[in-house]
Amino acid sequence: MKLRHFAWVILALPLFAVGQTINIAKETPYYDEKIIQPNIVNECTDLGGKLSAFAKSYSEKNGFTVALSDKFNSANPGYNLKLEITNAVSAGNAWMGHAKGVTISMELYKDGKQVASHTLNRNSSGGIGAGFKGSCDVLGRCTKALGKDVGKILTKWRKQGLLK
Repeated sequence: MKLRHFAWVILALPLFAVGQTINIAKETPYYDEKIIQPNIVNECTDLGGKLSAFAKSYSEKNGFTVALSDKFNSANPGYNLKLEITNAVSAGNAWMGHAKGVTISMELYKDGKQVASHTLNRNSSGGIGAGFKGSCDVLGRCTKALGKDVGKILTKWRKQGLLK
């Protein structure tokens, strides 16, 4: 191998380096179901699963390796991201206008020690075609936006040296 080819291989190695896996529960729980409107808890049963799936998808688009686990455990080795739905609001309707919102907290743990935390909130009035969407669909739009936000916050934490 010529020296210039060797140099290109050495320069390209960081492009293929993969950071540690971030573990997220496959179902984001409610912090406290008693403070969430009962209609949301009872009718939008896949809200937590959607949030976890969107957080995984958008975090991976930002260059992270994410694994979904059955249950969150901050004491697991490596990086563990605790997501919780701390509040969800469902007001309005398709005819009068949707007024929905979801608030989440995220805590990053490394080897059992919390190293970062952040709170995020997204609201939606339903977007285009809101009159044809149900409340759970609009709340699902909020979880999609929050999933994008999780990926952005992880990127910010990586730039701050909190994540590798």
